[in-house]
Amino acid sequence: QPLGADARVPLAQDAVEAALRRIATNRNANVSSAQIVGVDLNADGIGEALVYLSGETWCVRTGCTLLILRDQGRGFWPFAEIKRVKLPVVLAHTSSRGWRDLLVRTGGGGMKRMAVKLAFGGDGYPANASVLQPFLGNAVANGTVMLDKAAPDAGPTASPASANPSSI
Repeated sequence: QPLGADARVPLAQDAVEAALRRIATNRNANVSSAQIVGVDLNADGIGEALVYLSGETWCVRTGCTLLILRDQGRGFWPFAEIKRVKLPVVLAHTSSRGWRDLLVRTGGGGMKRMAVKLAFGGDGYPANASVLQPFLGNAVANGTVMLDKAAPDAGPTASPASANPSSI
């Protein structure tokens, strides 16, 4: 079913930030340039956190890292880590095995630039967007933009900028 602006769900922001601090400590990495939005990907009434991490630790020429964090009742924990993702992140109107599909861009640095669909495969989402087949539709027309270009001073609790349909 199509979602509008109400696709976003509230998250316990302090719990998401605690999860990001754990990830940063475990990897000796910086997570200060993260965009975060809450979305219920599996219609269980509990919001998952889509976290787009940028910066040299998390990015290569073909894109950056998208984390999906799940509320496990004792805080948020990593559920999926998808590399080589470029903004925007679009919540598709479709789902796979009960989980919403995500549409993203990838490529550059000598690789073909393309939109791809991240579909749940039963045991998780794909780990690398750049190895997927191109998505041939108009991603924005097939979903709702959840994360878009980061504001210049985007920090851990930054909200996504307004949608730019021409960017995917």
